Amino acid sequence: MPPGHMPEVDGVERRNYLKWLGLGGVTTLAGCASGNDGGGETTESGSGDTESGDDTGSGTNKMGGHLRVGSSNAPQQLHPMKGITASDYAVRETMYSRLANVDENLELVPELAKEWETNDAVDQYTFILNEGAKFATIDQEVLAEDVKATVELMQSEDRVSSAARDVGPVESVEIEDDYRIRFDLEHSDIVYPRRMAETGSTFNILPKNVIEDEEMYSNLSDTDYGSGPMTLTEFSEGSEYVFEAHDGYFKTDSDGNQLPYVDKMTWKVNTDAVSRVNAAVDGRTDALQFLGKTNYSRIKNTDGMTAISKPSPSFQLIVLNENMTHNGEKPFSKLKVRKAFKHAMDREEIKSAANDATVIAHHDPVSPVHPTYADFDPGLEFGTTAQPDEAKRLLEEAGYPDGLDLPELIYSPNDPLTPPMIQVFQEQMNKVGINFEIQQVTEDTWLSDYWNGDSDWYWSEWSSRIEETTVHRLAVRSDGPWNSGRYANDDFDEAYDTYSRATGQETFDEAFKRAQKIFHKTGAWLVLGHTKEYTGHHNYVKNIGFPASESRSYHWDDYLTSDAPEK
Repeated sequence: MPPGHMPEVDGVERRNYLKWLGLGGVTTLAGCASGNDGGGETTESGSGDTESGDDTGSGTNKMGGHLRVGSSNAPQQLHPMKGITASDYAVRETMYSRLANVDENLELVPELAKEWETNDAVDQYTFILNEGAKFATIDQEVLAEDVKATVELMQSEDRVSSAARDVGPVESVEIEDDYRIRFDLEHSDIVYPRRMAETGSTFNILPKNVIEDEEMYSNLSDTDYGSGPMTLTEFSEGSEYVFEAHDGYFKTDSDGNQLPYVDKMTWKVNTDAVSRVNAAVDGRTDALQFLGKTNYSRIKNTDGMTAISKPSPSFQLIVLNENMTHNGEKPFSKLKVRKAFKHAMDREEIKSAANDATVIAHHDPVSPVHPTYADFDPGLEFGTTAQPDEAKRLLEEAGYPDGLDLPELIYSPNDPLTPPMIQVFQEQMNKVGINFEIQQVTEDTWLSDYWNGDSDWYWSEWSSRIEETTVHRLAVRSDGPWNSGRYANDDFDEAYDTYSRATGQETFDEAFKRAQKIFHKTGAWLVLGHTKEYTGHHNYVKNIGFPASESRSYHWDDYLTSDAPEK
């Protein structure tokens, strides 16, 4: 069977088919930043009109039509349990469904599961599925057996590597009936349903028969077997991805109108930011999946277009690897050295260097847009502007009275905001006697040779993580698999253990906020800024659900007004 060919399944002919034209393209790594300004959404229109955000998709909407979205990068994988890029994630959101998800405001919402129940110990969850939800291309209902088969697949390391962590602390999964499935966890987990919505999660429900059929399973890399709002019908390598509406999608709007509103959606990939914006301005595309700050004003000042700025949980940082050895010493293992860096930083100046596309928060991965952000003064112990005398004092006490010479700082200019921030950071450190050169490398080199290694110190970035404890779990706790700073702190680990097994919201909140403060004061990360995210669209596109992450895609709620151009 050629790749992409989809036969009849159980006697049901597919409504759509995939044309295999190849797959590939270079795209933004999952850890790449999007944006966060610590405040609310800003909407600006070149025509003088401002969208209220109250569009519901009913009444005045034009049902149907073809929505064309300009995307900065192509997905590297269509397989729902592979791929680590923002574009991979966004494609999966379009093709597949999860049990639970979040809306554009990061609020937890039902998806395939219309509701769920838990016990007092919060170590058992029962999910009740929407009846009538279907896998589009094989026209069969989504049942509890499909959920169970998906979980078992994710826990099978020989079939899908690294997917088990997305299932979380699941001990067993029991089918109660076709529409009820119970998850028994190894320990309490008060945020478990929210974990299913995490950025990059592979928790995308697959048909049981696809998982069990070797030939069908082998086609997952080029075949859409999802129950999502749109179905991929054809694609060309790194260029164009065409989706058609899933006629049997289980969601409707508040007036009972079938979602998605549009009949067809095409992602047009263009890695060049200027030409991608040109295509939007001259009407070759209707909306942009992601818009960099440098082109934001162009959309804002274009008549008939709307530009949007919104906070997100992404951030850029400097990793002070405590295991890095230089001149026979491990300078970053000394708390006073790490604090000296934080005192030497002028984060207001770094924000200006980034063209105000960042917000000053904590030296911690949790963002002000997260519901359990620790709202303490971000200058706690370290001001938002530099205290050079305090930095020099700490360096002297740490054994560096004449300053600290370091190897090159490695960075990848994946975002145009990065080089000016790195240059200003270097200047600030030089002022207190911390001396080093900076070296720019490609993204591939940064990832393969430097990220999460022990031999160097380097710049890094994280994409918008939806579930606010995720980065703590993966990269901050002492035994986290991506603990790039090799940070180990007993007080932090105690707070982490408390909140990660809390059975009550008050206990969770208190311990989680305590963990944020501890890492802010003692951690091995220097957060340059939580970055903002930008996008734009023509005013005839309404009800845009602009998420707080470029790795999400909510375009199935968009609709086109009657003055939208014919395609």
